[in-house]
Amino acid sequence: MSKIDWLEPSTWEKMKLSKPDAKKQFEGLQEDNLEPQKLKQAAKELRDAIVGAINDVQIPLYEENPSPDLYEIDLHTGLAIYELLNVNFGFSERLAAQDDIWRYLSIAIIPDIIYNRHGLKSGRYYEHPRRIWMKSLWWYIHLSWQGSKKETFKILEKNTTDNIVQLVERTGLNGYRIAFTRELMAEFYNGYSDLPGTQRTSLFRRVLKLSTARTKIIEPSLVEGGINNYVKGLFEYFAKTKIKI
Repeated sequence: MSKIDWLEPSTWEKMKLSKPDAKKQFEGLQEDNLEPQKLKQAAKELRDAIVGAINDVQIPLYEENPSPDLYEIDLHTGLAIYELLNVNFGFSERLAAQDDIWRYLSIAIIPDIIYNRHGLKSGRYYEHPRRIWMKSLWWYIHLSWQGSKKETFKILEKNTTDNIVQLVERTGLNGYRIAFTRELMAEFYNGYSDLPGTQRTSLFRRVLKLSTARTKIIEPSLVEGGINNYVKGLFEYFAKTKIKI
């Protein structure tokens, strides 16, 4: 049993990397020797847990297919990371909003795991905040959460890596609207799972673009019928106007 109090703020305060420090450490990474050495107790405990959780979901994927679908890797990995950090390490929106923590996790804790997915692309480790791989996966799951791992997996299973990018990178002027994005992802699955892949991807982009424009003057929660009605209206807009998707 861990002797570390992961709910104590000072624990996570020690696990941060500023962007300049991240850049320096990233430039020192060597492709043939990426596994971190001599980690302190808390960092080692965190790494062992994350690597174990990721291996538990990725190894079966690679056993089934030597070249598994990249979105399948991301979805299973995201769910594993989300559950592990939230349940075992006291993770929260407050911590998830801090890029310094994601940079630390990426470069000091699991650079070898990220390398397996993205190589040494600086944007996936530290350089582009919304594209840090671990961060994007955690927020993708959080923004889509349907109350359980099983239900969340169900509504996300037919998506693609483009859906991750579109959802996570559209924060809006006032940050994420969690209730809205969760309703959006549920409606996208429930109403539009049967669309051909390219049409479905295009529809998702258009709906998010439309919402970005509308929320400059409309608050979704204040629309008559609430967020559910607002979300349905976004999708129905394209059906009613017969815009090709």
